[in-house]
Amino acid sequence: MILPQQSGALVGRAIESEKLGTLLEGVHDRGTAVLIEGTPGIGKTSLLQDLSARALVSGFRELAARGVQGVGATGFGGLHQVLHPVLDRVAALPESQRAALLVAFGEQEGPAPDRLLISLAVQSLLEEAAAAGPLLITVDDLHWLDRSSADVIAFVARRLAAAPVLLVATTRTDAAYPDRGGAFPEVIRLSTLAPEDASALLDRVAPELGARPRRKLLAAASGNPLALRELAAATAGGSLDDSDRLPMTERLEQAFMAEVNQLPVAGRSVLLLAAAGEDLAAGEFEAALGAAGLSPADLEPVERSGLLRMDGGRAVFSHPLVSSAVYGGASLTDRAGVHTALASVAHDPGRAALHRAAAAFGFDEDVAADLEAAANQARRHGAHPEAMIAFRRAAALSPAVANRVRRLAAATESARAGGLSAEAADLVREALPLAQDPTDIRVLARAEWLLSVTGSLAGPSVLDLVALAARLGRAEGARPADQIEILLWAASNSRTFQEPEEVRRVVRAALEEIPPGDRDELHQVGMALIAPGGGATFRDLSALAPRILAIDPVIMNFLAFAAEGEQDLATAVECWTIAADHHHAAGRLGDEATAICGRSSPRIVAGDLIGGLADGEQALRLSADFDLGITGAMAAADVALGSARIGDLARARSAIEQLGEFPGAEVPRIQAVTAWAEGLIALDEGRYADALTALEGTSVNEPIELWAAADSVEAAVRAGRTEAAQRRLAMLATAAAGLPGATSLQHARARAQALLAVDGQARELFEAAVEHGLRAGSAFDLGRTRLLFGEWLRRARHVAEAREQLTAAVELLREAGAESWAARAGNELALAGSGVAGQRARQDPTGLLTTREAQVAGLAARGLTNNEIAGQLHLSPRTVADHLQKIFGKLGISQRSQLAVLWAAGR
Repeated sequence: MILPQQSGALVGRAIESEKLGTLLEGVHDRGTAVLIEGTPGIGKTSLLQDLSARALVSGFRELAARGVQGVGATGFGGLHQVLHPVLDRVAALPESQRAALLVAFGEQEGPAPDRLLISLAVQSLLEEAAAAGPLLITVDDLHWLDRSSADVIAFVARRLAAAPVLLVATTRTDAAYPDRGGAFPEVIRLSTLAPEDASALLDRVAPELGARPRRKLLAAASGNPLALRELAAATAGGSLDDSDRLPMTERLEQAFMAEVNQLPVAGRSVLLLAAAGEDLAAGEFEAALGAAGLSPADLEPVERSGLLRMDGGRAVFSHPLVSSAVYGGASLTDRAGVHTALASVAHDPGRAALHRAAAAFGFDEDVAADLEAAANQARRHGAHPEAMIAFRRAAALSPAVANRVRRLAAATESARAGGLSAEAADLVREALPLAQDPTDIRVLARAEWLLSVTGSLAGPSVLDLVALAARLGRAEGARPADQIEILLWAASNSRTFQEPEEVRRVVRAALEEIPPGDRDELHQVGMALIAPGGGATFRDLSALAPRILAIDPVIMNFLAFAAEGEQDLATAVECWTIAADHHHAAGRLGDEATAICGRSSPRIVAGDLIGGLADGEQALRLSADFDLGITGAMAAADVALGSARIGDLARARSAIEQLGEFPGAEVPRIQAVTAWAEGLIALDEGRYADALTALEGTSVNEPIELWAAADSVEAAVRAGRTEAAQRRLAMLATAAAGLPGATSLQHARARAQALLAVDGQARELFEAAVEHGLRAGSAFDLGRTRLLFGEWLRRARHVAEAREQLTAAVELLREAGAESWAARAGNELALAGSGVAGQRARQDPTGLLTTREAQVAGLAARGLTNNEIAGQLHLSPRTVADHLQKIFGKLGISQRSQLAVLWAAGR
């Protein structure tokens, strides 16, 4: 006699059960997530069910979902299972997050939502729901959940600390399924039962079993709880064989198939229909029975067997291995038959198309077209992984090469949008050699290039891009603008990766080969990138923003880089701001983070240290939150540089350590910015030789080397390395001569000349440097120049004049937020006989706050609501509320109106 497992009496799982209970009790103080891993039948679901029962008694509300096998999903089905009981709270979300979630669920029309914005919306919604009471979220068989839903679950799993939520998911450890363990703060790995526990469980499920079959069964089950039950049943039925040489999963499937084979033929057909249609909506199964020539009566013996039960109009297997065993054991013809029946009754056109595709053999353009339509529907909902799968299958069914390539190109775009970089790269490699249509070539090439510059994948070389542009020019129907765009990528890579001059000449020659009548403003941007110093008119170029955004927003990045090459930092900042605002409005968080990161560098270099550092910190947070790869490494380098410039050396060092968390540290620009930060740290600490050594590392990137040259000259002069200082001055002088309108460059050259001057010329050159600094408009750099001038005047015993320069330096450096440098100027001022070095005219409230708190406080001071701040900074409203509570405590205030007054007084 086989007895069912007693509820609440798990055998051999006391340690795991206790850990889950501890986590359940602790969520009132800190939410978390745990992943239960294990092989099939090891007891993952039983442990989850036991926890659910305990949570219910403890007053938790449960939100649950279960992954099922199927032909594929249209996206976010699993997530909707979890969230539908709390969707009535969606109105509390910021508008952009609310719209993203509702479009994803097909409950609202709108642009395809960004995957990261959907994830953020889910986090916000769970925090809102948890405000009414603690939540337990259970996701059984996470490995079978649709990929879009699983990605969101993994995102949320790392971000539950602020809410009373415990998320528990189960997953198989088979190699065929993705490893999600890294996304969960806690992981429980279930092993086989200890011998004494296996024996105790067998006593429970088969108490009348004899000693000999008992020993054989315990050996065959190898401590797997499901195997103990199913093999005990097989033993009772006299069907236990010598299959113990098979892997456990196959043994269990074989045991289930032994039970399946005892059913009538119609019953086995019912099981195959259910296995192929586990993803059917409630009520569709009965219609599928009729379409397959079956009846409800054929279901009765199946339910009596215990292998399948009906639950709310859905067919539910006793264990997922029953489904995989039945489907895996069926012939291709039988599978095609049930998929055809399922396609005929599926209400959702996308799901119907997937079933028709599963029934198709060979090429079939009609099915491919239906799949393409399903893929487009998934893409409109932001379900890019599912769209990629459907596009790829549609391509495989396409008899015409042109249609196949077009669908592969669409699959590539969906893969990239869904964060599936490796899959996108595979698709490009498959499709690009076959592509003939200019649009397909450009789409595929653009995807490959973007993957190389935003991720850690190898991409085309600059010369490859030039060759591709030439190939595109030969294609029928090609437009010169498409060639120019690809050459823009080549020019950008030449700049970013510091390609040698001979490679740059090839790019320039290719741009010059474009007939004059076909050239446009984008051609001018390309020339400015490949040959900076050509005097491009950036005021005219920045007016191109609407056109550029309409063609491809990525080109705004090129325009910003070109402006940086011309030392027009104001236009570079403007370009990055236009791009960031555009991506924010479109809800593309990853692209927005890239633009914010791009803006950080020119702001820091131009002397807007607080603004540039805030950009770097925000981009760093978004990159860490959303796994943005190279953007995160660049942001960490910018934060290190900004922190070093204001004198926060501890933060600078920690940001340099954070670089290791992201790919891309070998990118020359990132290396150069990091070297600059390290040089400034050493310069601040008086380690002048070390500073010079570090600053020599900026030579891997020409723009950064030029921006850092004034610091290199100072380090070299203080280290007594006159020749090194003169080399950097010569570089500055050459660049400044080519760009007479670049005021910041002229200021850097003038300061370097003053530092290297003999005493008889120093005063005149320092005075000239101050004049250049006034024109350049950077309080930080002018403050540094006045500090150096003041030091020289004090050493030359011109004390009164020294006080004048040093007093101005203190104020300028404080205005810039560079307190460490202001303190140094104050010390010099004290040595010059002034007693007011430590006095401040006002208190800047940001000095008490973290960078993120300062951002929140600034927006709140402007009158934005918590929801508006959350939408602006991509936070949840409750996270904003938590920040404001900390801000009020630090500033000793209790109302928003006080914050506005304090902010106005201190800015």
